[in-house]
Amino acid sequence: KRLLEEIHLYRTLPTSSEFAPYIRYLEETQPKGQLPAAYSPEGKALLRKIQGIEEDHHHHNNNKNKNNDSRFVSPNFGRSPLPPFDLVDWIDEKFVRRGCFTADNVEAYHAAELII
Repeated sequence: KRLLEEIHLYRTLPTSSEFAPYIRYLEETQPKGQLPAAYSPEGKALLRKIQGIEEDHHHHNNNKNKNNDSRFVSPNFGRSPLPPFDLVDWIDEKFVRRGCFTADNVEAYHAAELII
């Protein structure tokens, strides 16, 4: 959240943030969507398929009306052919599902990409 606040300060008035040089660097050199966790839904689906992760339709259908939560299970869990194991869904799991920001907040996704 702090990075988002500093980016907002920088965009409002660049001299208002004590981190202006760093934020300018991030803004100018780090485009959005470079990490798999910020790819399009189609890109994420392709990576899940490559990684051997499939959506658990039985679980999804049983819980569809309860909380719209979809879980992904892998037959290769613990020995996935393409580490890291949470390559695609870590922003959703660690930030969105915990209520840190909403799935449609592009700036927050980008800030999460930048902090790793």
